[in-house]
Amino acid sequence: ELTVEAVRNLLLGIDIDFYIAMNLDGISALNSLLGGVTVTLTDDFTSLDPEMAVGTALTLTGDQAETYVRSRMNVGDGTNRARMERQRAYIDAAFAKASQNLRADAGYAGVLFDGLKAYLQTDMKRGRMINEAYESREYARAPIVTLEGAHTEGADGFAEFHPDASALRRLVIRLFYDPIE
Repeated sequence: ELTVEAVRNLLLGIDIDFYIAMNLDGISALNSLLGGVTVTLTDDFTSLDPEMAVGTALTLTGDQAETYVRSRMNVGDGTNRARMERQRAYIDAAFAKASQNLRADAGYAGVLFDGLKAYLQTDMKRGRMINEAYESREYARAPIVTLEGAHTEGADGFAEFHPDASALRRLVIRLFYDPIE
């Protein structure tokens, strides 16, 4: 609920109807439930897994998916930005695989939810979530939006992101409001 409040505040008070969050420990389970997700490795992970060489198109196992999505240090340039690009690639491939599975089996949404429920936090009831997942199989997915802003290192040594207020306002208006004609 605190994240919902923080996002609502970031997005200038926009209402958030529902939320779902998955603990990162669920990546392996998600990947297995999808039947593996195929990505082309743009970074070298061989120090962590010898099968994960740069340039390889690989259908990730559960542990490999977690390595691919979570690793930052000792991978590529070690930046969070590079890790976020890999996360986007994984999300795109996982969404395509989930959509394919949902089109092939109407009951797959329930299997997916039940297999992930130990890793999920949501305010949706099981039936609503399953219906939303099933309906998503035919969605045309818009690209992920990246906020404009500055990446800095905080006093505590951790990475911080500070959104550009003007760009954020323009983005909120573009995404959440319709022009009056």
